[in-house]
Amino acid sequence: MNKIEVKLYSLNRSITSVLKITLVFLLLVSSLLSCGKKSEFFEGQIDYAVSVVNDPEGKYKTILPTKYSLFMQPNRVRFYVDGGIISSLFGGMIFDGANKRAYMLMKSSKLAYLLPQDEENALDREAQKVQSRVESFNDSVEIKGFWCKKFVVESVEDGKKMRNELWITERLKSQYPSNLTKYLPSLFHHSIEGMPLKVISFSETGREVHLDATEIVEGGISSSHFEVPDEFTKTDDDPTAMILMMKKMMN
Repeated sequence: MNKIEVKLYSLNRSITSVLKITLVFLLLVSSLLSCGKKSEFFEGQIDYAVSVVNDPEGKYKTILPTKYSLFMQPNRVRFYVDGGIISSLFGGMIFDGANKRAYMLMKSSKLAYLLPQDEENALDREAQKVQSRVESFNDSVEIKGFWCKKFVVESVEDGKKMRNELWITERLKSQYPSNLTKYLPSLFHHSIEGMPLKVISFSETGREVHLDATEIVEGGISSSHFEVPDEFTKTDDDPTAMILMMKKMMN
């Protein structure tokens, strides 16, 4: 490779990592789906600050967003990113369980990819190969006025170990769209209920990505958050192959 090709390859891998981390976070949230308890579901907004540990070259700090925002209604989730190079390329994701639709938004192409909703697709088949276990701890910490309990989810996928540390508050009960659970099932576990206010994702290289809740706003939000913005063109092109390729590149 020449120098330009090397730089483009490095940037592509960095962007791939950000998209994967975004999916990780979304499915960490989805893995906390309540299993039958009836309660008042959370509606509102949660903002998370993003920080990176053990990133000696500073590459991920430049690429990664500095902020994630989660907008929620019962059976609906919208995810935004802000800051970093990725925010100019990736427009977040919309999960609308009421209408059984989910979109991945790409600012770079102004395309809204309709994610597959059928029961049997490549992502589901990959999910069946993943082995996961969850462990709960007695540790607790107060985050933004909510007491949170520690959980650790460890998974093995394609021979690679993944570890995610979650700090969960049971006070915020949420109804998540079922289509959220398809995209990183290695983190799905029915024994966990509640909302993550802190997430630490560990890589095999020693890098850590931290997400810490900075603001929690409880209350009604506009349904317009869960609609594809006018500047995006909806496409039925299946992004499954792209998602699987990104996962393999980062393993």
